[in-house]
Amino acid sequence: MSRSPADSPSGRSRRSPLADLEADGYLSRSRDGRRNRYETAEGAMFRHPAEAGHEVAGLLSLLAEDTSPLTR
Repeated sequence: MSRSPADSPSGRSRRSPLADLEADGYLSRSRDGRRNRYETAEGAMFRHPAEAGHEVAGLLSLLAEDTSPLTR
């Protein structure tokens, strides 16, 4: 069974989401031995009009909050 071009993902969709964020200036990547280290760009703002004026760092800090229940 042959596949049509519509069935195959475009080049952009096959790229890593991290590569897209790096290309758009939201983060930078550096090598640490065999690992990649990613750092968010300071002051990076959302592009969509609904989020205009808000920094990406605010969302990331909200997502990174420790919400695990306290252990006693």
